[in-house]
Amino acid sequence: IGINADSNFENELEAAQLVAVRQLDLAFSVLETMCLRSLPTDQYAFKILMEACARCGSTRRAKQLITMMKDQYQPIDSEIYSHYLSAFSVANEINPDELFQSPFNKVSLSPFNRNSENLNNKNKWFSRDKTNHIMASLQQGNSFQSHEISSNSTRSDSSHGDNWKGSRPGSSRKTPQRKSKALVTNEIVERYIMIGECLLKEDVHGGIEIDSRGDTCPQCTLYLTVDQIMQGWSPCSFTEYKTTCTHCKYKFLPRFVIKSQSPDFKGTQGAGSPLYCEFFSPWVLRREIYLATSGGQNLSAILDPRMREGSDFNNKLWWNVIVHLRMQNIPITFLLQGYFTGGIIL
Repeated sequence: IGINADSNFENELEAAQLVAVRQLDLAFSVLETMCLRSLPTDQYAFKILMEACARCGSTRRAKQLITMMKDQYQPIDSEIYSHYLSAFSVANEINPDELFQSPFNKVSLSPFNRNSENLNNKNKWFSRDKTNHIMASLQQGNSFQSHEISSNSTRSDSSHGDNWKGSRPGSSRKTPQRKSKALVTNEIVERYIMIGECLLKEDVHGGIEIDSRGDTCPQCTLYLTVDQIMQGWSPCSFTEYKTTCTHCKYKFLPRFVIKSQSPDFKGTQGAGSPLYCEFFSPWVLRREIYLATSGGQNLSAILDPRMREGSDFNNKLWWNVIVHLRMQNIPITFLLQGYFTGGIIL
């Protein structure tokens, strides 16, 4: 019995390591896609990726990330530095000379200590040569490739307390726009997008149909496309849930609809009915996910289907993430893993 238990544990550990490595590779492929689209990466994204490298013990990916941050003149704070060292500790590869041989010896740990030349060049990393350098660095490392919210009210800051402090994305203050011609991807990302779409339309809840094309303004009855809805969002506002009608300037809470042919699918009015979800801006969504997952410490609150269902607020957050990623042509497979406990989405 003891031998079988040890064997099962080793198999589960091996499977978990495989999933972690594949998901980390996918994350770096998405990072490569951002370079293809000439999109900057904010500090928070780098921190999350470095934390993932630490959990997986991927020193190779951690070094790549540090190189990218150096090329983009991104400050390396103590938290990122700690995750970087943790990757070597988990992989049991750290040695006394590592600090001096790593890219850290040429990168300031504080944004206030960078010289004027770096500050002047901070926004110049978008040049073709710099982008090609980042792409080459990424490609070299690829081993393989419930709360209900009414339309007339919003959630107040006081309902969440005053302890939440979200860092606003520093890359842009413009309202996000969908530009299909600019949503280029690489081969790996494209493959995962296709897998996710097939699973969503055929396997999840017996097949899902998402209507996120737009919504009607309740004031002037004008039908607003999703692009017009996005234009009405308040840029970088983490507490403004409503959009502004482009015609009458009325503020309302837009929605999208989730439909399924399965009689077991629980919608807004119970089993078998459609699910109407409030359509959140990226900034509101980022804040709400942070709160729902206790600062990222309880991701199962969003990812585990058993922790969310029907019109539960966490379930609406999950569908919002699905809609936003699909609109930006980003894979959703990691969000669907909870529906396939007997298998692994690779």
